[in-house]
Amino acid sequence: ITTIATIAIQDFKQGTVQHEGLILDVLRFFFFHAFYVAKASSKSPAREKAKAKAKANGKPATDDIADLAAGSATMTPKISEDIRGAMSERFFSVLSTVSALHSSGASASRSGSLAGRMVSGEFWAYHLCQFSRSLYQHARAPSATIALVEEEAPETREARDLLNDRITAVKSAKAAGDESHVLARQAFELLFSHMALQLMADPPTVMEVAEDLWLCYENMSKPKKTPAKGKGKGKSKATDIPPAEESQPVDVLVDSLLALLAKPSSLIRNVVTRVFKSFTSQMTAETLQHIIHVAQNTHNNIA
Repeated sequence: ITTIATIAIQDFKQGTVQHEGLILDVLRFFFFHAFYVAKASSKSPAREKAKAKAKANGKPATDDIADLAAGSATMTPKISEDIRGAMSERFFSVLSTVSALHSSGASASRSGSLAGRMVSGEFWAYHLCQFSRSLYQHARAPSATIALVEEEAPETREARDLLNDRITAVKSAKAAGDESHVLARQAFELLFSHMALQLMADPPTVMEVAEDLWLCYENMSKPKKTPAKGKGKGKSKATDIPPAEESQPVDVLVDSLLALLAKPSSLIRNVVTRVFKSFTSQMTAETLQHIIHVAQNTHNNIA
């Protein structure tokens, strides 16, 4: 399967966009079997009815779930824990590869844009995040025929729901502002999508930085206030004086991104490296000095 994905990706690089669907099928296959398992027979009346309804309503994601669950239910021998671990590694490896590509047919192939887009212009990570969301909703339904391989902790469930809501909020935000602001919003969309996928494999890493990233997005998305002109020459109120040591959103963002660069996931490190340039226009001299300081301390600690 990995070999098939590799061949399809090579063709995709050369502009053979019809292989995009094959790459998606491989990614869905890896993701499903890494984190989910079928609970009931694939030939149950409820499954066949749900599959037929999904097909009639033109919802291929639900149909994909039915097909994957059917294969899982009839698979012999059953997938072992080691194989599931390998499936997870292959999923993130293939995702890492396509996330570094520009589709020849994607609207995002223009200079300066973020890589990792499908022909439609959607990020691969966002598309797979929606597939993951469909799987999760299906697994939580009363008549669910699939389940998570490992039951998740309540805090992980809460983090997942928050991430899904925030991805929706970022995605639906109006593309206001100049090109640098649009690119920054897209970078947050890419980051949150990868965070939601990484949550399946490494909840602690995601929950450690997700909230800080969201606060950065909110603060950096706020329109800058124009200082009001004071009337008369009276003394300024104490409340009008900004705090001297208040951290700037971009500085908090840089701290979060640097923390992610220290994590073991090569995919997350690659994503952070690619999106970093999306925020350079908002960085200050103090921000750059902070980056140098962190790099020097890291070097000294290693030495």
